[in-house]
Amino acid sequence: LQQLSELALPPSLSAHPGHGSPKQYATHRKKQIRSRLKMAIQLSIHDDLQKILKMECDKQEAVDALFEVIEERVREREPVLGKLPEFGSMVENGLEQVLRMVQGRMRGAASSVNDASGDATQDSENTDGEKVTTQKDHTDYVLNVVDEDVAVPVFMDVANVKNAPNSAFLNKSNDAGIPNLIYPLNVHHREGVGRMVEEWELAANKETRRIMMRDVTKVIASKIVGAAKCCDSAMSDSEKGAARVLVTGKRGVGKTAALAGIVASARVSGHIVVYLPDGDRLRRHGFYIEPCNHRKGLYNLPMIAQEFCEQLLTSHGDDINTMTASDETMKEYLTDDQIKKVLSNANANEKESEVEMPLTL
Repeated sequence: LQQLSELALPPSLSAHPGHGSPKQYATHRKKQIRSRLKMAIQLSIHDDLQKILKMECDKQEAVDALFEVIEERVREREPVLGKLPEFGSMVENGLEQVLRMVQGRMRGAASSVNDASGDATQDSENTDGEKVTTQKDHTDYVLNVVDEDVAVPVFMDVANVKNAPNSAFLNKSNDAGIPNLIYPLNVHHREGVGRMVEEWELAANKETRRIMMRDVTKVIASKIVGAAKCCDSAMSDSEKGAARVLVTGKRGVGKTAALAGIVASARVSGHIVVYLPDGDRLRRHGFYIEPCNHRKGLYNLPMIAQEFCEQLLTSHGDDINTMTASDETMKEYLTDDQIKKVLSNANANEKESEVEMPLTL
């Protein structure tokens, strides 16, 4: 979880126009087009510009020649953008901006070189009485050619974990091929929660179960690690806090994938994780509720609570088997009748196994 919070990931893309922000997306798209044209222009004129800067005369004619051929050169590099109706004027304006940028850098470089030459000349006069002038090639200050390396996506493979948790259950997969590391996420009756399971079924490599790490996943992890201090071994359990992070978004944006990545990384880190992948069931199964005797104004969902406890015991039974609950703790959350039932069930389990078992809740 700590590594996930510090992972170097490419920034998230701008909002899609179908998500209700067409103006924001249009602004992002125009900026992206200008950036690509600027890159293509710089790459197209780099060699010619080096030659022009070394010329003693006729520089203006050489620059005019660039304006005549730049459109076709950029069109070869960007054939899709070349079909834009205003492509020619966009390229000419972009070339003019690039040349102005080069001119500004040349002036700044020449000024710094002249200052350095003046200092060197003054020092030489003070030592041996002779003036020494230095010149430096300015071509290094012309263009910083844009790096064409594309951001490489980072994936988490929840089916092949190097530092797997010390749990026989979490290291296996169910019959549908879903790793228990993200249990209870399973094949939904409507083809999978968030359709993430369907993506795994369509993958070419059937031995992997990969989740693409997005910038938002890193942000969630950093919020949890920073607020809860859960990964700081120097902190005592009483000093560690809790983080509340609300993840929202339209259907299909990757909420399930982001939370599944957080769950997997937290369990690999040794944390006990309560995971409810289908939060809508809290609404649909809320038809049966009981008033909470210990917290006025709140209600219990006994059916969901029972399922929740079963899933917690299934995924982390070995971890919580050694935990004990005192009488004060049980009275804080349970009624007297519930405490009697818990003790009765614990005693029955003891007799069946003939092994002294701690009380688990």
